[in-house]
Amino acid sequence: MDFDKFPYVKAQKAAHDCTWQAPTALSCEACKKLSGGARAPMPDAINLLAFGPAMASGKYSASDTEAMTVRLIAASALFKAASEEKVIIFGQRCERWTQAFLDGAPRVKLVEPFGQRQIPAAEFVGDGLTLSPVNMDWLCLAEIAAKPELWAQPDDWRYAGNVRYFNVEVDRSSLSKWIGEILRTKARYTATKRDLVIRSADAIGPAALDGLQVQERNTLIEKKACELTGKKTTFSPKTINTALRNR
Repeated sequence: MDFDKFPYVKAQKAAHDCTWQAPTALSCEACKKLSGGARAPMPDAINLLAFGPAMASGKYSASDTEAMTVRLIAASALFKAASEEKVIIFGQRCERWTQAFLDGAPRVKLVEPFGQRQIPAAEFVGDGLTLSPVNMDWLCLAEIAAKPELWAQPDDWRYAGNVRYFNVEVDRSSLSKWIGEILRTKARYTATKRDLVIRSADAIGPAALDGLQVQERNTLIEKKACELTGKKTTFSPKTINTALRNR
């Protein structure tokens, strides 16, 4: 079986070593609008982190590798926050039945039949848990998700190890607080970069910048920033334009 053709496997590879970036318009207010009560369903929380308040149309499509990749990157950031006890995640401990598909639907059996409980932060450490390759509502061990031979064959008994928690929800208050911290850090970082753009432009002087094409101007500003800081520095065109427009 060619596992490299599986959308989840392709998404895993595409998401590897990618850093999550907060999407445009992400806010604590958007977190309040997620469905649920004190706890938001995990798919909604991940869609918010992946795509912003507009969310994503459709479900966790098995054929939509690009959307799956973005979700895996967002999930990695969320689970890292959980490992650092910044976000609290709840779920029901379970495992797959050996008879994976009765009546055409995947089945789970409870290991601890007492409802949801807080998932210990230690279980998320080192990317210990990740999104299930089968269902976005489930969490599975990352070591299993990384080995498609352990989950890609529904009629195999090993498929039973694919899920560790289901009915997973994210504590809304801790999620909102964490998003607020992320956005404040992002705002400080953006302000620092714009200040450096202005310092670099002032050091070059308006006479040297006037008449240059935009790309030439931007390259010259980045070069001067490197000289001022002693390290490689790059800016997005938007950062440069905004800084120069508001100087």
